Amino acid sequence: MPVSATEFHTLVERKLGLPLRALRAHVNDNIRISGRGRQRKVDAYGNQLQLAADAKGGHTPKLHNDTVRLFMQLANASSSIGIRGTTNGKNTFSKCLNPGADLTDENQHRLRQSCIPDGILDARTYASEGAFGDRLNWLAGNNTLVEFKTLARTDLSVSDRARQVQVDLDRKHVNLDNQNPGSTFVKTQKDFNNGKYLALVLGPFGQFSLHASDFVELIAQSRALLMMRHRKIKAGHAYGLCRAPVVSRIGLAGSLGWVRLILDRFRDAVCPHPDSSSPFIDLGVDEFNFESFGSQRRCDRGFWRRC
Repeated sequence: MPVSATEFHTLVERKLGLPLRALRAHVNDNIRISGRGRQRKVDAYGNQLQLAADAKGGHTPKLHNDTVRLFMQLANASSSIGIRGTTNGKNTFSKCLNPGADLTDENQHRLRQSCIPDGILDARTYASEGAFGDRLNWLAGNNTLVEFKTLARTDLSVSDRARQVQVDLDRKHVNLDNQNPGSTFVKTQKDFNNGKYLALVLGPFGQFSLHASDFVELIAQSRALLMMRHRKIKAGHAYGLCRAPVVSRIGLAGSLGWVRLILDRFRDAVCPHPDSSSPFIDLGVDEFNFESFGSQRRCDRGFWRRC
């Protein structure tokens, strides 16, 4: 997971609640907004850059898509023990609409598009076999729809936003069935873990909603079972060893994802730079590469002095 020097400094400053050195010379500069979005100015902590979803660059969708891919890749790493993940959920509700429905209604088309899940977590063939006590993970043994949201606001908790995700999707499916009698959106939703979504929400400071803990537990348990097949080790010890790297990877991805969004949005919407595109994370690397902290992931040497 290569990290540039500027990203590392910004990551540490955000964790400590300090003003961001990268933005110091541009506080109160305008953030260029596309269309009629709310006009914002750069603040010392990067909060307004986080909130400027209408700024040019498409950085919020990139953060969203890369984080979903990370979660699904972690799931696929346990495919040998019965857990799989996919980001391809476009056909989930494709056959739910009554054939006689009006396909020209744009509002209904947008509503159907908004119901497409971000991913599907399939753990139907996974079983811990009681190795970790009587507590059952609600994801184990089920096929679950995944919905991921980024939350830059600070006036709403990630837990409240996650609950809102479930309520909103339930309402959308009911509306589609009511507007198109004979459709089966609600029935299809119930086929996936009785309609309960894995609602993953990334908060403004890298914190995740509670469902992320359930996901981590599932992945850590599956890795621990694989470890126990090859080593003589207690289940609790194996679980602890396997949980730590999963927590670290997801936590770092969340925090670093926001840092890169802030810096990339700053480059695109405040101080343009020809080298503004970069990969989110190297999904082929399972652990954080501390030796890469000082590497130049981008050509940013002297960049801030030129702005």
